[in-house]
Amino acid sequence: MKSTTKQADVLVTSKGFMGILERSANKIPHPGLIFFWLSVIVMLVSLLLSKMGVSVVNPSTEETIAVVNLLSADFIANFLKDMGSTFATFSPMLTVLLVTLGLGVSNQSGLLHNTLKLVSKSSKNKFALTFMVAFVGVMGNLAGDVAALVLPSLCAVLFYGVGRNPVAGLLLSLSASGVGFGANLIVGSGDVTLSGLTGAAAALLDPTFEASPAMGWYFMAASTPILSLILTIVDLKWVEPKLDRMQVATNYHEEVEEGALDALAVSDAERAGLKSALLGLLGVVAVWAVMCLPGMPLAAPEGGSLFDGMLLKSVTAFLFFMFLIPGWLYGRKVGKIKNFKDVAKFMGDELKTLAPFFVISFFASEFMYIFSASNLAQIIAVKGGELIGASGLSGSFVLVLVVIVVCLINFFIPSSAAKWALLAPIFVPMLMVIGISPAAAQTAYRIGDGMSNSLTPVSPNIIVNLTYAQKYDDRIQLGTMFANLIPLNIVVGIVWTLILYAWCQLGLPLGPGYVPFL
Repeated sequence: MKSTTKQADVLVTSKGFMGILERSANKIPHPGLIFFWLSVIVMLVSLLLSKMGVSVVNPSTEETIAVVNLLSADFIANFLKDMGSTFATFSPMLTVLLVTLGLGVSNQSGLLHNTLKLVSKSSKNKFALTFMVAFVGVMGNLAGDVAALVLPSLCAVLFYGVGRNPVAGLLLSLSASGVGFGANLIVGSGDVTLSGLTGAAAALLDPTFEASPAMGWYFMAASTPILSLILTIVDLKWVEPKLDRMQVATNYHEEVEEGALDALAVSDAERAGLKSALLGLLGVVAVWAVMCLPGMPLAAPEGGSLFDGMLLKSVTAFLFFMFLIPGWLYGRKVGKIKNFKDVAKFMGDELKTLAPFFVISFFASEFMYIFSASNLAQIIAVKGGELIGASGLSGSFVLVLVVIVVCLINFFIPSSAAKWALLAPIFVPMLMVIGISPAAAQTAYRIGDGMSNSLTPVSPNIIVNLTYAQKYDDRIQLGTMFANLIPLNIVVGIVWTLILYAWCQLGLPLGPGYVPFL
């Protein structure tokens, strides 16, 4: 679906300061080269800081964390030994490859295309469709990182199919998926992980404190529809009109117009295929539900819930079968799949579209390995906590500062759990001393993390979705992505922080039995 319209070499969609930022970012070399030079810089910085003896003390373990010299003979030897496995086990590779195999069958058989035909007939309400995309993106954190890797490309296809800018759909879903790590109507595995870290940190000061995965649930649930609405408004009033005005991915208008006569026509054979696909989808869901019963593979562990077991860890496999089975049944019904050779061909054809992703993932995976081994991420996190402690602020203002600091640290440590594992022992006891509850500290952390997730340049999610966006317009670079994501994320971040401030000032409970102030 790459644009066939004649294009300039450089695409700039903003003016003023944002235009300067976008032009500067667009001049940045290929993402693979960026990660290469970042790796070189980190290795040189690690040499310098290690010689200077730079270190911090981990507040939870009282262990000294020193900068590791990455130019030592031992590290270089291990790096070269692990280079292949580092690339092969890169988390986006494991997720994207498996889902793409299943997606290829649904896409190449025509299932997705004809599903969009039906959606286009029922999506005349532009606001409702946009809100649905935003809401699904926010709720997507139940599937962890999978949401930010899979949903944006599907939402781009959805927007494309109904004659709207596909890049706008991709950016909206990407932003919503990032925000979703701090808002949801349902308590998920992320809440379990973070609350465990919060409870351990609170026990350093109060051994009797008991953390719960639902300790911020009221605030999260209330935030979900509000944030979905804000994302919808910003997309409709700002992002999408600007992309259209600057002629980003202009070919989607042309192709929809050329196919206007049969855009909404679905043949009898295709309708029969869609019915078979629906039955297949229901079958996959039913099988997964059965496997959640006691004694079955995905059952809840003893003393825990389904969220504590293997259910959420099997989301990638579920998505694979969710696309594969309906796509196979549809293809059989309409005559596009006659044997397994056709299925294998569809999978192979879809994998070819990931060539740019493979290249970028190689360099990104090696950089993440290097940056993690240097210990620079941990040191940045601890220093950020010390900044909070030295601020001299108290009450709700401190929570606002926590949001800002976490947002900045997120540019270096994209993993939510890894970041909180470092920050919780710093933030939680420190805020408890000035009367702020662990639940409030964790809630502020999740806002800062969520609002900047899709703006983190070292996050593989950004790189993966850049390659998807370039299918529609090959002029799109990181600058284009960030310039159009910033309005979505900044407005959400400001409103979300104000809601937290007001929530705490009113003394409303953040979750069942958890108040903002002690």
